[in-house]
Amino acid sequence: LLLRISSRVTMKVHWLLSMLSLAIATLMILPVMSEAFVDPSHASALSTSNILLHKYMKASQAIPAAYSHCLTHHHLATECVTAGCMACLGDFLAQRKSKKPWDAKRSLRFVLKGLGEGMMWSWWYHHADHWVATMTQSALSTGLLAVSMIAVFRTVVSLIMDLFIACPFIYSFWDIPLPAVLSGTPFRTIPRLIKSKLGEMMLASVKVWLPVNILIYNSPLQYRVLISATADVFWQSIVSAITSRELTDEEAMEQGSNLVPQPQRS
Repeated sequence: LLLRISSRVTMKVHWLLSMLSLAIATLMILPVMSEAFVDPSHASALSTSNILLHKYMKASQAIPAAYSHCLTHHHLATECVTAGCMACLGDFLAQRKSKKPWDAKRSLRFVLKGLGEGMMWSWWYHHADHWVATMTQSALSTGLLAVSMIAVFRTVVSLIMDLFIACPFIYSFWDIPLPAVLSGTPFRTIPRLIKSKLGEMMLASVKVWLPVNILIYNSPLQYRVLISATADVFWQSIVSAITSRELTDEEAMEQGSNLVPQPQRS
């Protein structure tokens, strides 16, 4: 009974967070988008089709401007909402590949996962850039680094920190356990799930993110999350397939172990 109540409360909170993120994104974008639909002063001289075309062109130009405006003035909320949307889209694509009916609750779980993931990666990109800059300055001052090798040094250090610090932490404490917990997996099986899936996700991360991260860590800081979000659609489809397959295996193992009589301790 407690598990059933907890599951219902979790789904309600999940739905409320998803609606809240959608409302925040709408409130941030509307002021900028509204400018694109204001009729020009010479609208009377245009035909109806030309007016519609003019509005469409202005709207298409306003979308990047609106996103840039949100990144500038609400960077954390924008990055979180972007990551949540991309995680949902990636899960949707993964479900389409499996040729099974779309599971909306599963996609909502990935929205929540993406919201937290966006916050974590936003924090990481801003602080990692500062750490790498400090290490670069120290290497230059001690004569260990030539000026011509600054870009290479920064890129290599950023990639190493991303692979051995950020990825293991986020995968172990968020990407793998959160969808499992939200889907009802018993807490006692989470460590075994992380142990079995972390290596596979790290290997997939190297294959997918290594070329993308080279571009990310050589781009301006304000555009890194946007570049990451673009590649994140493909990555989230991989994460969704991996975690969902393992959840099914774990549940089968759990059910199997429950069918086997356990020895009584004296």
